[in-house]
Amino acid sequence: VERRLAVVDQRHVVAGASEYRQFAERSAQLAADDRTFTGLARLLATVTPRPGQEESTMAAVRSRARELLGRSAA
Repeated sequence: VERRLAVVDQRHVVAGASEYRQFAERSAQLAADDRTFTGLARLLATVTPRPGQEESTMAAVRSRARELLGRSAA
């Protein structure tokens, strides 16, 4: 695929409509992935198991992480 980007200046690039749509779709997917991984990092950073409840806490964290990552893959 030949790309026909025209550099207007250091901050602006012009692309065809088709290529723009591809970039926009990819950008939207990357933003969704970023939200997923931010949520996962926040979950991992804020969970502190109570004494004696480590196993149930980790099971709940794993379940929530699977939910987040499964939603990202969809």
